[in-house]
Amino acid sequence: MERDSHFQGLIDIYQAAPINEFYRPVMFLEDRKSQIEIDVTDKMYHTFGFMHGSVYFKMLDDAAYFASHTIEKEFFLLTVDFRIDFTRPFRSGRIIAHGIVQHVGKKDILARADVYDTKDRILATGVGRFTRSNMSLNDLKPYRKR
Repeated sequence: MERDSHFQGLIDIYQAAPINEFYRPVMFLEDRKSQIEIDVTDKMYHTFGFMHGSVYFKMLDDAAYFASHTIEKEFFLLTVDFRIDFTRPFRSGRIIAHGIVQHVGKKDILARADVYDTKDRILATGVGRFTRSNMSLNDLKPYRKR
């Protein structure tokens, strides 16, 4: 399978996820890297008027996950664990998550992700471990429609 076709299939899977109707993310992929952007609105706030931690997690997990998936072309990946460090609160505007693969093992892939604001200030970092499932990517309609 051609690299660009695989990347487009991953983007199609991501866009097809019902949760992304709410977040409306934009994703870009390269070998072992991903970038995801969303616009934060007040619907993503906690009680004190800042972005909820779940948004940080989603962005970090998604960025690390899809960076990992750029090298896994056969099986759907599963998040095994994920660790987050919050750096600063965020209110509104665009945030950008960058994911990068750090290690590829026989069973697992380790990837790091960072979330930034548009002033290039780091908001949070995370490291995730992803494992290959027994589910074929080609069984997912958004992936195989290419």
